[in-house]
Amino acid sequence: MSNGVGVVRPYGREKTDDDWQAESDARTLANAAEIKMDPVRFKKAKEAIQYLIKEKQDKIKTFKSVKV
Repeated sequence: MSNGVGVVRPYGREKTDDDWQAESDARTLANAAEIKMDPVRFKKAKEAIQYLIKEKQDKIKTFKSVKV
């Protein structure tokens, strides 16, 4: 099955949710590889992870403070 630009997809049928997920995962892996090869982007991503961790920890504290 062609996507209109000469690339034949491996399906030969209408894409399923699993097919869409596999293509999304492939793009995610390719993006991650690009980020890992770029020292500046990789450093910024690691800094962003630290921010996100703190943000989630603060949210967890808020949930834990609710008395049920």
